[in-house]
Amino acid sequence: MNAWVILTARLSTLIFLGLTACAPVQTMNPEFRAQTLSALRAGTINLNCGAVCAWGWVNERARMRAFDAAGDWESLALRVAQVGYQKDLAYYYLGRAAEGLGYREAALAYYGDSYTLATGSQPGAQCRQIAGDCMGVDLLAVLPVKLKLNTGNAASGVNRISMKQGQNADSAQSRESSLPAPLATQAQDG
Repeated sequence: MNAWVILTARLSTLIFLGLTACAPVQTMNPEFRAQTLSALRAGTINLNCGAVCAWGWVNERARMRAFDAAGDWESLALRVAQVGYQKDLAYYYLGRAAEGLGYREAALAYYGDSYTLATGSQPGAQCRQIAGDCMGVDLLAVLPVKLKLNTGNAASGVNRISMKQGQNADSAQSRESSLPAPLATQAQDG
């Protein structure tokens, strides 16, 4: 029995240390703010933090939902970028922020990334895998409307997420080539 108590205490300590050793959330300072808002406008925010950022996401998701509901687009984008968690809902929130601030091309790129993750076309965290983690947003219903996709056409941000890891990930041409054909044409015209 004593061995069980000791093992449980050690395991609890390891879990606590593991959670506190998670990736640090980026400090909010004027430089980070300016860089993030510039990247948002360009459609180049890259959420590349995996499981180590999940705890930060859990801690901040209610705040992000509140920013979204209030239309506080800058705060929403800054908080999502600050956490950095690569998740379908995170890219959706970046799309909402970009759209709310009038950055149409960037919004389409972020919505495309969200759709790619939400459909499983690219590996990454999906909010629908955890009960209630989509925060009331049905990404598989909302994103095709945002992207003006037919449900049979799943070719949105697949190349964009893959390309983010390559050299030309942030070029406007690479973003446009990853959009569905009708949107790429509209983005160039609009």
